[in-house]
Order: sequence, then structure tokens, then C-alpha cells
Amino acid sequence: MAKIELTAVSLQVLMSAGEKLAALHGDVTVDRAQVVSAEIVPTRFWLTLGLRVPGTGLPPLIVSGTYVKKGDRAFVSYFKGQTPVEIKLTGARFTRLIIGTDSLPAARALVNELSPAQ
Repeated sequence: MAKIELTAVSLQVLMSAGEKLAALHGDVTVDRAQVVSAEIVPTRFWLTLGLRVPGTGLPPLIVSGTYVKKGDRAFVSYFKGQTPVEIKLTGARFTRLIIGTDSLPAARALVNELSPAQ
């Protein structure tokens, strides 16, 4: 699973070498102020992603990389068995990040930590 590090000023998605290979992309860092919201999404989220450029698309086993469609640019790092969390962004290179977490409690903790009240 990609590791998410949160600080007062940034959100970093740190990936293993295998995750970077699947995504054909390095680690992702965004300003914490660019985070609009976060929510747990259904595991079939990949049906609405759009065109993969570049990355690996073997749904539902691996969905990883950059996906684009009109008005949307998503970075995804998801592997089967994970709970996907969608993080919506504003003013960033991506309009959203979809990151797989190890478990539902881990996903809920991430969503709570990224909620506007925090």
C-alpha cells in the first residue's frame, strides 16, 4: 500500500518501487491547503476514471497511474483487497487522488484526518 504522510503543510503519497512501476510515476506531494475533501469510494471506482496515460490498468486487480477525462485528472494507486480513498484537490496538478489503504479502519482514519474540521 502507498504510504500517506500528512504534515501541517503537505500531503505526500509515498510508494514502493513496485507501486511506482505500476503507476509509471514517482511519489506525489500536494499542499495540504489544496485538499478539499476525502471519502471512501466503492471498489468499482475505476469504471469512471477515463483514459489511462500512463499506468497499469488490470481492474479489479491493479488500477494505478494517471487517468484523464474532460475536466478530471486523477492519480490512482490501488491494488485488489485495499479500501480506496478519494482525496479531492483544488489548484493542484491532479483534481483527485485515489489511494488504496490496507483496511477500512485505516481508510476511515485517513478520511477523518483530512476532514475540514481538522
